[in-house]
Amino acid sequence: MTSIVTDLVTALEGFSDDLIAFTVHAIEAVVVALVAILLARLLRQRVAAGLLRARVDPHVATLVSNGVVVGVYAVAATLVISLIGGNWTSAVTILSAGTVALTLALQDVLRGFVAGVYLLLERPFAIGDRIKVRDVEGTVEAIDLRTTILRGEGAGIVVVPNATVFAEILTNRSLGHQLRTTARLSMLPTAGADPFPGIEEAVAGLPGVVGVPRLDEVTADADGLAVAVSVAHAADTEIAPALAARLRERFPAAAVSVVRSPA
Repeated sequence: MTSIVTDLVTALEGFSDDLIAFTVHAIEAVVVALVAILLARLLRQRVAAGLLRARVDPHVATLVSNGVVVGVYAVAATLVISLIGGNWTSAVTILSAGTVALTLALQDVLRGFVAGVYLLLERPFAIGDRIKVRDVEGTVEAIDLRTTILRGEGAGIVVVPNATVFAEILTNRSLGHQLRTTARLSMLPTAGADPFPGIEEAVAGLPGVVGVPRLDEVTADADGLAVAVSVAHAADTEIAPALAARLRERFPAAAVSVVRSPA
């Protein structure tokens, strides 16, 4: 009888120790998950804001910030698996196998995303350009991460996968018929609102302009902020006087100069 009681007490003590250990690890896992959620949100906001300030395309900024979030969650998941009884080797094996399976299942989609990121970063064409890919020709209406939208003859819309644009020979018929006018603004205030939206507003509606302004240079000195921005436009359209007038009206305290060069 005594041995039975002793065995029961020993079993209960072992169960109690296991329960306490599991509870502690579960609490630690919950803490890791909460910290990961907060850190992921913070990093997403900071990374996206930093990339947008650097004039990175919004689609690329979103993609990079989401990639940072996925990385944080992957590390957190590995820690949680380790805390609740797994080990680093099994956790890494599971994550690696899952990544390989997901990559194989979504390889066509991922190929399109990679091509889209390349197009957004390299910019072989811009919105408003007339391009030809394979046997499709049209004016670029939009450039997304997975597709490029063209307006073809007869006002028809053509959706071209970016993977196709990336792999095929691309003809940009607009580059040889465009000029680029560069405006330099100096003595802008270093504190306050970002001047680029105001520059976009000043350029909007100018005849012959193709696409959106491109920020080429930003410097700061004792006199304030200096910005160089270039605007592509049709070669037969002179926009320098109108552009200078609009910028001086929008930024009356700034010094404005305009130079035209081939696109």
